[in-house]
Amino acid sequence: MELSVRAAAAACGERIAVVFEGQTLTYRELAERVARSWAALQARGVKAGSLVAISASNRPETLVALLALIEAGVPFVPVHPRWTEREVQVLLNDAQPAFYLRDAELGESGSAMGAHWPAPPSDDAPLAIIYTSGTTGTPKGAVLQRSAFIASAAGSAQNLGWQDADRWLLCLPLCHIGGLSIVTRCLIARRALILLARYDAQAVLASILRDQATLLSVVPTMLRGLLAADEAGLLQELRAVLSGGAATPLTLAEQAVAHGVNVLTTYGLTEACSQVTVQP
Repeated sequence: MELSVRAAAAACGERIAVVFEGQTLTYRELAERVARSWAALQARGVKAGSLVAISASNRPETLVALLALIEAGVPFVPVHPRWTEREVQVLLNDAQPAFYLRDAELGESGSAMGAHWPAPPSDDAPLAIIYTSGTTGTPKGAVLQRSAFIASAAGSAQNLGWQDADRWLLCLPLCHIGGLSIVTRCLIARRALILLARYDAQAVLASILRDQATLLSVVPTMLRGLLAADEAGLLQELRAVLSGGAATPLTLAEQAVAHGVNVLTTYGLTEACSQVTVQP
């Protein structure tokens, strides 16, 4: 199992990798954008061994930059794009990153020919430091190794399996472990990720229809809103809807089943790299 865009491009370059607002990128095209992003980051001084804080909004530019850091083995700290300056400063003071990349600074201004990749990182190397929600105190940084993401992807694949046509719709924030782990699962499996800029029930339903999504991860509040808005029964077209991030009330799960939705309740936590257990 490889956490590598370049390996995916070599193995299945013409397979769809990313879908955003109806536009698609193949793995070959994604690898080219990732190389340009890494060249631009190198030009700013980012190198193996750096720790990079990055404003992680759900945009293609952010996704490409995150994949460039993963490819180069540069650990990063996702910053919630809607945090206040004070909240951001608390994180920066604690993590002490060498660089802080804001949304406006993310892009692919470099040349793919200028991307000089470091030696492949060890699976034991840290991939990201994800700050917990802080429900029992000040948020704390959980250092997650590459092997943790690989193991999480393996567990998900063992339970859900992968089908050739699978496309995972991501409407969770990239700055949280739930969203980021969907990225790494799809990359390892060489399947398509459908990226939504933000959660909106109508936008999710429209994307299911337009982008041919088969898998969806939500929190219970999202599921409740989707069920209320889904007059056309589009959720029934999904192979599975995973509900986690908080306890899914039995009445909500029963409502989803009555609606014809294959809802799977999940439990996970940041420190365990997302899912710990998922309903079969």
